[in-house]
Amino acid sequence: MREDLEVQMDLDEGGEELEIEDEDEVEEEVGVGEKGAARRSRGGARGFRVTDRDVELVRWVGRVRFATARQVMARFGLHPAKAYARLKGLVGVGLLRTEQPFRGAGVYVATREGLGFAGLEHLKAATVAAGSYAHELAIVDVMIGIELAGDELLVLTEREMRRLGEAYMLRLGTSRSASSRHWPDLALEAPGGKRWAIEVELTRKSRERMDRKLRAYDSSRYEQVVYYVPDQRAASRLRLQGERAYLREGFLSVRVLDDDAKKRASQAKEHAASLAAGERERVQTLEQDARTVPHLQRQLEQHQAAVTRLEEQVATFTAEREAFVRGGPLVRRRMLKQWETEVRSA
Repeated sequence: MREDLEVQMDLDEGGEELEIEDEDEVEEEVGVGEKGAARRSRGGARGFRVTDRDVELVRWVGRVRFATARQVMARFGLHPAKAYARLKGLVGVGLLRTEQPFRGAGVYVATREGLGFAGLEHLKAATVAAGSYAHELAIVDVMIGIELAGDELLVLTEREMRRLGEAYMLRLGTSRSASSRHWPDLALEAPGGKRWAIEVELTRKSRERMDRKLRAYDSSRYEQVVYYVPDQRAASRLRLQGERAYLREGFLSVRVLDDDAKKRASQAKEHAASLAAGERERVQTLEQDARTVPHLQRQLEQHQAAVTRLEEQVATFTAEREAFVRGGPLVRRRMLKQWETEVRSA
């Protein structure tokens, strides 16, 4: 058994191999038939064996859309070398994939095969967008803190709540349209059925929109809504808005995110600003090209007219040449005299 649990992985560009054994990972290899055996053996993960904890890791990543290696280490208590080895192996067998929405922002995503392998075939493979990158990872950080607290609470992600339909949904306003439906970023449920909603807000929303959401929460089945915001200023603003909305006493709780989440939010904001600047430059170039097109069109028409005149001249010259060749002495003398006259007048 212990030999089966050894993992040999290439961990650096120099090709140095590190043999890793984990005393805590004396688990049975996950049996999934011939297809599973082929899945485990392919990809560059030489000697890699998928364990029960690997399946749990893939399932967790699938539930939260995507996660960084640091978050995987924190959630599962893995040493960095061990974490990177397991993640690389899971990528090698096709259960996870890596994506980089922008420079310096790499995450792991459960593949469609990985979701099915972990019993989440009802979920679609997640996409990674630069615009929601910081928000999604901040949610993951909050979820890790809740899960590691050891409370007897069921943690549900938005992806899972959407699959459950209206049970955890809010209706923002009286409209029955899809745009009025809202699910919290996370939901907590106690064994007795009590529920708490978790929201992560990294950007300032309009007062009208926040009022509508807070009142919807206040009239819902949730015992409390907990908001995580980037700084104390945002926290004070939200608490004041909650007071003005006359929410149930103690219903709204506001907390400040840690420095890592704020750093990612700032990084994503800078990236978005860079993209916006690039888009503005592209629009300006297109506008300039659009102004240039009429001028280029006129030049093209002039060149086409010149080509037409030259073609007419060539046709005339060809006809005259044939007439000169076929004509007799008198015709040739007359044509030569005509050409001399044309040359002098030119």
